[in-house]
Amino acid sequence: MRWLHRRLTANDRVEVARRSAREPAESALAEGRAVPGHRAGTEDGRFLPGLTRHAVDRTR
Repeated sequence: MRWLHRRLTANDRVEVARRSAREPAESALAEGRAVPGHRAGTEDGRFLPGLTRHAVDRTR
């Protein structure tokens, strides 16, 4: 992961990669919201959407 980040940073492509990841991430989050379940309000139910957002939006 560090190697990839260094390559993206060296070529000024971090934001391009982030924009490319947003669309499928938003689609996955929308699908997750469309499937109601008894765990939606639990810590477990919030984990995957939070992880998805973190993976796309993180700065370090």
